[in-house]
Amino acid sequence: MSDGALILLIFGAGLVGFATERIRHDLVALLMLAASVLLGLVPAAKAFSGFGDPAVITVAAVMVLSAAVSRSGMLERLLRPLQPLLSREAGIGIVYALLCGAASSVMNNVGALALLLPAALGSCRAAHVSPSRVLMPMAFASLLGGLGRGGQVRLGGPSRYKPLTMAASRFARTVSKNFSVVIQA
Repeated sequence: MSDGALILLIFGAGLVGFATERIRHDLVALLMLAASVLLGLVPAAKAFSGFGDPAVITVAAVMVLSAAVSRSGMLERLLRPLQPLLSREAGIGIVYALLCGAASSVMNNVGALALLLPAALGSCRAAHVSPSRVLMPMAFASLLGGLGRGGQVRLGGPSRYKPLTMAASRFARTVSKNFSVVIQA
């Protein structure tokens, strides 16, 4: 069987695994990687090299910061004056789209979404609104906000992200030296 057919087979099996949700998504991704290595499609020495990419480390760092902001309750306190608007679907969509667009005009699009995501989901839950009705406008607003800073929508590319990327790299090196880490894909 050709390499292309094997890759298609692995991706097909992965899609089935993701869609059925019988196995955790991170485990499905690792099984796909293991299959690629075992079949010789990916050299074993390079199997985990993608986790060292600055974009991956930046996204991981943003997710950690997002969880910290969510647990601190800081964003919810800042949004208290807007509570009357956050009781209806239209208000939730408008408020979070504007916030996301404004945030992504000065920072990474993924970072802006990640920072606002927990609060947006909490507002949706409280108002009994489907998150999909709010998340798509947020994603579009993030893209538009990113265009306002010159269309730089790359992860970890512009110089203003270098300090975060460098700090995340130092953190990852420290953790990998001192602990056995299982990275979720």
